[in-house]
Amino acid sequence: MSLRHRLFRIFVMYFLTITLIYFLTPVEKNYQTVSYYSFKCDLEAGEVASISYNEDEKFAIVKNGVEDLEYKVNIISKDNFEVDVYEYSLKAENFVFEKYQAPAQLGLYTQISITLLFNIVGYTLWSKIYHKIHDKKKINFKEYNDTKKGKKDSSKLFAGGSFGLLNGFQPRKVESTGITFKDVIGLDKQMDELRDIVRFLKEPKKYEEIGATLPKGILLFGKPGVGKTHIARAIAGEADVPFFEISASEINAKYLGESEERVRSIFAAAEKEAPAIIYIDEVDSIAVQRYTENSNKYGASILNQLLACMDGFTKDTNVIVIAATNHMRELDDALLRSGRFDIKIFIHTPDKKARRELIDYYSGGKKIASSVNFDRLVDITVGLTGADIKTILNEAALLSVRKEEESISEDSIMEAFRKVEIGSENNFNHKSEEQLKRTAIHEAGHAIVSKFFGQNVSEISIISRGGAAGYNLSTGDEDSDLSFNEMKHQIMVLLAGRAAEEEIFNEVSAGASNDLERASTIVREMFLRYSMRDKLGVSMVLTDDMDLNGVIVDESYDGMNKFLKSCYVETKKILVTKRALLRKLSRELMNKETLSKSEIEIILKE
Repeated sequence: MSLRHRLFRIFVMYFLTITLIYFLTPVEKNYQTVSYYSFKCDLEAGEVASISYNEDEKFAIVKNGVEDLEYKVNIISKDNFEVDVYEYSLKAENFVFEKYQAPAQLGLYTQISITLLFNIVGYTLWSKIYHKIHDKKKINFKEYNDTKKGKKDSSKLFAGGSFGLLNGFQPRKVESTGITFKDVIGLDKQMDELRDIVRFLKEPKKYEEIGATLPKGILLFGKPGVGKTHIARAIAGEADVPFFEISASEINAKYLGESEERVRSIFAAAEKEAPAIIYIDEVDSIAVQRYTENSNKYGASILNQLLACMDGFTKDTNVIVIAATNHMRELDDALLRSGRFDIKIFIHTPDKKARRELIDYYSGGKKIASSVNFDRLVDITVGLTGADIKTILNEAALLSVRKEEESISEDSIMEAFRKVEIGSENNFNHKSEEQLKRTAIHEAGHAIVSKFFGQNVSEISIISRGGAAGYNLSTGDEDSDLSFNEMKHQIMVLLAGRAAEEEIFNEVSAGASNDLERASTIVREMFLRYSMRDKLGVSMVLTDDMDLNGVIVDESYDGMNKFLKSCYVETKKILVTKRALLRKLSRELMNKETLSKSEIEIILKE
């Protein structure tokens, strides 16, 4: 035992000894002191039950039997006090007069005995606990060294939390996920690579005979909700191997070195159960690019440990790491290089065919009305993810129960879509006539310019939802690689609401703030991300690691502002030619509040 441990033990033992003696020593009660006159009033009222008299220090402890309280009274004249008490004792019943006894104090020998006994017992227990922990550390260090030399099974090393740092941390192990490839929808092109991984996990010898090795990692990336975790579980379910699932944020720990040990424990546990899959969700939280403004030394240490564990895989390990991220651009290059995450799969939002399959999949087990036509839902869910579609159908089921419907109706499904995509209907839909007219003009402007560019408008409403005073539902473009004109048309549709207000009222309102933000974002992307300008050609674009970002933005601002203004002017020209139609559509909106696709088409065709 080191000198530091000895001094610390002595300090703790004596602190506890002093505390014990303090609590064992009786403490004299602190009584309230009253005047002799008040004491005499109690005597005259016959309320005194007992008196404890301290003749040496000239005070008495008096108990009032009526109010059940004790107090202290100082004796000024001993003779007067004795006369008053004697006269009271003659007429009072059950009165007690006694000599005051102070609480007994622990003697010196008693205190020494307690100190010695407590230290002997405490020292014995302390020593046993210390040596037990110290011996366990020595064993764990020995196991760690043996593991590095290949003498011992690494899966036993971190089972209980090596060195006492894991604090019971255990990676979540799922023997069977219950999900297979038949539950994965919309990834037909990527399934061949995933099937190869499954076959390798099931029949490793077949691949080893030809000289193939199992890829160490698969990286799944895409926007939130596209099904990255679902796919990882499906791979494990199809291969029928243990699935170790953890979020990267769970690896981050409080104490130095604990996070790295958690990484090692995950890999050790998976190696013990091989063949197995390790799934790390949100890997970007521990694998951000090192030596940048967003990185830190502690995070770099965790990433180094993750890379070291992956590099430690041998051809017989038979464990594969699947990682998922929403921010592919932020990952460190060392993680993405060949030999680590060799397979990178982009999980895109579902196309029309996949959305229909997802709707059929998630509507299974739900009681859908026979009159429901899912084609409309397929058309208006462009850009939504599988998680969004699942939420919409579940919300539709909840609404149907709330409305006491026998099955889920199409109205409930559409209401669920509006609630998920736009927001719940506000309770304060009591607008003035002027506010309703302005909202109707605004939404009619969006609809007319959308139809001008050939987009399908499925619904318009002036009912307030979420943070919007009204809304337009239109069918977007399936193609994610939009052209210059397609992006320009998006900007003009967003500016149409403000332009319509200006055309009719000759002023604008704050209702177009969100439209302006979205339009500005598209312009910024066109100029700084895609090098799209008014004229053909190419220019320097924005990257995440360039020191010239501020210069590029400053020099491009005038061009972006000029382009946005030109889009606004063109939008106003369209609405000037459609002024009569703008008023007609807004009047219908005022009358009905919500217009369906068929009603909109009838009005706009006239």
